[in-house]
Amino acid sequence: MIIYIAIFSILFTITLSLFWRIQLSGSRLQIANEVTENSSQVLQLATSVMREGESLHTDSVYGSHPGKLVVNDSTVMTFDTYTKNVNTGGRSVSIRKLRLTQGGNPAVDITSDHVNVTNFVVTDITQGGNPEMVQIELDISSINPDNDLNFDNTLSTRTSISVRKES
Repeated sequence: MIIYIAIFSILFTITLSLFWRIQLSGSRLQIANEVTENSSQVLQLATSVMREGESLHTDSVYGSHPGKLVVNDSTVMTFDTYTKNVNTGGRSVSIRKLRLTQGGNPAVDITSDHVNVTNFVVTDITQGGNPEMVQIELDISSINPDNDLNFDNTLSTRTSISVRKES
């Protein structure tokens, strides 16, 4: 009977450990996907707006975090960030979100409440005035109030986008 209990305890411990690792791996993958999807969505939208745009607006804020990208189109389109408090893990955490404002319409959040925009820098890299071009540096990280390395994920991206002027 003692041997049976010992064997059962060992198998139970191994099974529990395996289950915990699978759960942790699934959580890590979900966090990585959230960060990647948010980053991809921001860059696709910025690229679309810039390529549809007519010119860069003088209200753009270059070379600092938080940056601001304003594009002239049939309406003025503005990418900027703001601070929001979200609840995670039973506590309130302050995060920075990226949003898009079109003309006089209310701003629409581009990033989810599950990620933090830790860096949004827009740099005007236009040379010779035509076409107008910007470089966007974007760092998005997972919300991790406990600083647990298992749930820490950051994605840094940098891209250049030009306005396509129709002649």
